[in-house]
Amino acid sequence: MATVLSGLAGVYSEKMLKDSSVSLWARNLQMATYSAMVGIGALMLADGDRVAQKGFFRGFTMAAWLSCGTNALGGLLVAVVVKYMDNIVKNYATSLALLLTAVLSVVVFGTQINIQFSLGTSLVIYSFMLYGGALRIFAGTGNMDAMKKEPVHIQLQEQLREWGNPQSG
Repeated sequence: MATVLSGLAGVYSEKMLKDSSVSLWARNLQMATYSAMVGIGALMLADGDRVAQKGFFRGFTMAAWLSCGTNALGGLLVAVVVKYMDNIVKNYATSLALLLTAVLSVVVFGTQINIQFSLGTSLVIYSFMLYGGALRIFAGTGNMDAMKKEPVHIQLQEQLREWGNPQSG
């Protein structure tokens, strides 16, 4: 259910960004305002007394500020990707970021990769190839318009035929 709602929210947000005459920055400000209201409301319900006594930024370290800055930059990048690309590309970028984070975690912290992660990684890479037509690009043509008209395996067969017949090019 969460996946369906997330997908619908992503598609709706993309439609609102692309069909609107409001600038990307104004739209980001609108969304941030509503997010801030919900976040501050939740904070006041949970820790309102403590915030009133000690202040909002009490206990913020450099790591906390860096985390806030990274999240803000990530939000702006997501908005730009959705505005100029599409929601599917954003989801692929998120998947790639998770994969890269996992690889860095293995290198830096020595984290062990399990079979579920390996299977998930394989599915993500396979979906990259299906969506982006990586087989066609690696074959040297890079014709994305043709990619959308016929399946990858047919295009690959045609490319192999062309390679077998040097007179055709």
